Amino acid sequence: MRSPSVISSLTSLRFFAALAIFIHHCNGILITGPTEKLPLSTGVGFFFVLSGYILSHVYLSSDKPLDSTKFLVYRFARVWPAHIAALVLLVSILPEQQWVKDGVNVALAVASNVTMLHSLIPIPDYYFSFNWVSWSISTEFVFYLAFPAVVLAVGRGLKFALWSFLAVSLVGFVIAYVCVVNGLAYYPADSSVFNSHGITYISPISRFQEFCIGVMANVLVRHVSFSALKSKVVSTALEFVMIAAFLLSFVTFYYWLKNVGFRTGPAMSEYFSHYFSAFFFALVVVVFAKCRGYISDLLSFRFFVTLGEISFSFYLVHQILLRYYISHQDQFMFISPAAKPYFLFVLSLILSYELWQWVEKPAQSLIRKLFEKIRARTHAQPSPAL
Repeated sequence: MRSPSVISSLTSLRFFAALAIFIHHCNGILITGPTEKLPLSTGVGFFFVLSGYILSHVYLSSDKPLDSTKFLVYRFARVWPAHIAALVLLVSILPEQQWVKDGVNVALAVASNVTMLHSLIPIPDYYFSFNWVSWSISTEFVFYLAFPAVVLAVGRGLKFALWSFLAVSLVGFVIAYVCVVNGLAYYPADSSVFNSHGITYISPISRFQEFCIGVMANVLVRHVSFSALKSKVVSTALEFVMIAAFLLSFVTFYYWLKNVGFRTGPAMSEYFSHYFSAFFFALVVVVFAKCRGYISDLLSFRFFVTLGEISFSFYLVHQILLRYYISHQDQFMFISPAAKPYFLFVLSLILSYELWQWVEKPAQSLIRKLFEKIRARTHAQPSPAL
């Protein structure tokens, strides 16, 4: 039986965000055509918004105060095992020269990757070391570290939470503005230097606003009545309208924001596109969290929920397999060019399911049990006599 805190339709949406990233990475390599013009990389931003919404749904809905230690251990157990398994896969099948670039401090690269803190180093040779996509896992992990502070802010009331959110948004803007004013290169040819891409696109400090938009979306909808959505017809209509409006307006709005930002520089472009895109994502998340239409029912089918559950592993392994393909194209000559993206997709699905089934779930359960056992023993020890 699934926990009442689990919103199945949102779990399923995670897979479609991961699929967008998969297509984005295949564009220009295995896929050519219209998808190359779509802002599919924003699937990462969707993950950030969705994460903020879900965590606030689970932890802010409870009358109990947040157990910060337990929360952080449980989130660590959620992401670290699959992250390390993907890292092991990478060093097992890719040549050593693809792990890190020459001149990189290998000890720092390994340590920052193992601790999931490499996105805090705004240098491509570090945040794109080993498994390139894991920068976003690092960024997300920093969000987890900050979540207890978010809970405290929300706990002080809606007004304080809104002012705190505005402050976070202002931080992102100021960071981008400082990059522009100081003429900091966005992504120079020398990937061993400090750049504004690492500060505005990668850094959890800049992307934290998207996570907070997800949190605030959950906080605000608690003050809204959704009684009209009890109607299946109304809910389904709203779901269709939301999908259509999102597809039609998001792409146009995204590129318009990009254009506005590029007038002042790429760093500001990143700020505008990510910040305002997050509001679109939050609206989608709210609709599918609150509506109980036929589309939500479809997304709640076990097949789609399972795809959503393996999406984290899928996200971690797909680019490793793509990089393997690029390095060993002679091994795939038997596959027609048109079939190659589908082959990679199916292979990534199979591998991600196995990783989820045999590593992600068991390791998560083991770490949680060890934590509870250690905590129980600690609490059972008698206090020292005075």
